[in-house]
Amino acid sequence: MNQNNESVIERTNKNRRGQVLIFTTLALPVLFGMVALVVDFGFIYYYQTQLNTSTQAAALAGAGAMSLAGSTTDTVTTAVNTYSGTSGNLNNAGDLPGVTMISGYPQFKCLSTLTTVYGLQCYGPSSSNALVVAQHVQVPLMFLQLFGGHQAVLSSVATAAMAGSAPGPYNVVILLDTTHSMNDTDSD
Repeated sequence: MNQNNESVIERTNKNRRGQVLIFTTLALPVLFGMVALVVDFGFIYYYQTQLNTSTQAAALAGAGAMSLAGSTTDTVTTAVNTYSGTSGNLNNAGDLPGVTMISGYPQFKCLSTLTTVYGLQCYGPSSSNALVVAQHVQVPLMFLQLFGGHQAVLSSVATAAMAGSAPGPYNVVILLDTTHSMNDTDSD
């Protein structure tokens, strides 16, 4: 009976030869696709974080330059470019070559929220109290080139308010009365 069972098993296994090769061949593109997604999207996330950091640093530098006495749009734009990922690159965005400022930026804004809530008037360059900076970069893809993707375009926008005047001190008077006039229960 053992010999009969073995012969049935052997006959069944003879018909299954080569199935692993077919499944492996079909699974490899799916496996490479998942690796491509993980690696390339990891790099995209890393580069987007660096671009965001660079844009925020440029906006903060420009807003700081706006609050200086005698600042002009040119001096603020120079501060923005110095701390952006473009030419100045003072914020360590060295892994991102090719960062450019989006056309029309930096923009000078007069935000009414800052005026009403914080009392920050629009007295900066171009009668502004805030600055908007926008940058973009084209990042090459590695594995997704096998599937037709060659590059990803990343962009970042940051807004910063200029340092303004702090609210003035409150006028508070403390009066110490050392006489007994406050303890008198006079009926008049």
